[in-house]
Amino acid sequence: MYSVISGFAIFCALGHLAQMASVSILDLPFQSYDLVFGTWPVVLGTLPGGIHWVRLLFFNLFMLGIDSAFAFTEALITVLQDTVIFKDTPRHVLLVGCIVPNFSLSLLYCTDSGLYFMDVIDFYINFVMLLVGFLEAFGAAWACGMPELYKNIGVKPTISYMMANFFPLLIACGFWFDNHDLWIGFIVWVGGWVLGCLVTHVFLMERMVQQPEEWTVGSIWFECAYGNISRLRDQIQPVIGYIPFIWVVLMKNFIPQVLVLLFVNLCASPGGAGTYGGYAIRPYQLLGLLSFIFAIFLFLVGLLVPEIYEPLALPQTKVVLSGVTSLMDAEIENGESKGNQSLVDAKIEDGESKGNHSVVDAEIEDGESKGK
Repeated sequence: MYSVISGFAIFCALGHLAQMASVSILDLPFQSYDLVFGTWPVVLGTLPGGIHWVRLLFFNLFMLGIDSAFAFTEALITVLQDTVIFKDTPRHVLLVGCIVPNFSLSLLYCTDSGLYFMDVIDFYINFVMLLVGFLEAFGAAWACGMPELYKNIGVKPTISYMMANFFPLLIACGFWFDNHDLWIGFIVWVGGWVLGCLVTHVFLMERMVQQPEEWTVGSIWFECAYGNISRLRDQIQPVIGYIPFIWVVLMKNFIPQVLVLLFVNLCASPGGAGTYGGYAIRPYQLLGLLSFIFAIFLFLVGLLVPEIYEPLALPQTKVVLSGVTSLMDAEIENGESKGNQSLVDAKIEDGESKGNHSVVDAEIEDGESKGK
């Protein structure tokens, strides 16, 4: 709550500084760390006893940093203790194993150019956070339960609805952040979404024709739009409590799209990747880019070779995955047995037809011989 209030209060401080300097807010040269260290000390310094307010500000920032360090460390240790490889490791050993490397790496920020490194890393880590947030939202709202959607409504409507939600937005971003044509971008976005939904509707109606007793227009559209994430919501509600339905809508149709928009905006910003803050390419920009590339590398490794992260899997996840694998194997074997049985039936029918033909031919020949 403190961070949320402070975030909104910074904009109030910017407005106050702009009024004091009689300039527009857009003309204030504040970004990154300057938003805190360039605004709050000036604004608080105008209050009675301003120097004491400034001291209290820096004490609060220090406590906020300590609090964040506790939160990050506890989150990492909790995840590690839930994995197979570290589940029996004492907590204090994991604590030392996390703190010592982090402390050693942070010594870089204590050098004369440490603030520059911190500023660059802080900027490029935003790409990683947006990417991770998008992958988490996309995984929960779109990827989770997709095989069941394929089975229920088919591949075509599932893919077309996904494309309707993301492709027009990416094209619109090209107009918004490249050509700065806001209205054209909105027209492309809305028009592309409507066109994609119409194509999806055609595919869904084809599915309804194939299964007329199973679906209505409303039920098949709900299955296409929110079926998979609604089932995910039903699965996690007994664990964490009631989840309002608005969560389903936001996770499916709002949060991933907003994260894509923010990611493209960050890439297209004038001081974006490779030129941030006017810092030299080597070593500042290069170090920041490598931090982002390393995160992409970890993601691609997990995508292409997921077995490499198997030691870090949760025990219950391994049980679920083994159960799913067994179920898939059973379905495959069942399908093969059905296929073999169909083949046997076809051979029997073919043999019976051939036998019938032989009987008929024999009767004809017998009749002809009797006639003669």
